[in-house]
Amino acid sequence: PWPLVWTGLHGKRLALLASEPLSESAPSTAPGTISRVEPDAIVVATGRGAIRVTRVQVEGRPAMFVRDSLNGHPTTPGDRFESTATFT
Repeated sequence: PWPLVWTGLHGKRLALLASEPLSESAPSTAPGTISRVEPDAIVVATGRGAIRVTRVQVEGRPAMFVRDSLNGHPTTPGDRFESTATFT
């Protein structure tokens, strides 16, 4: 997304730096819920379908590809992004 999007996951502030829309039908899960974890991306439900996130940045850390982030920050389907309002 551009401009980038700030969100939270597992109590850490996170920037979504690269993603692409998917042509999937709207999932039955709430927007912001991780519906699938792939080796190099996470798929997140939106209000109109889903996006495939491929690059992220944890606040205060360097940007990285999701495949590298998953090594240090395990993420599973059903995890949900948090509002950044909880970080202020």
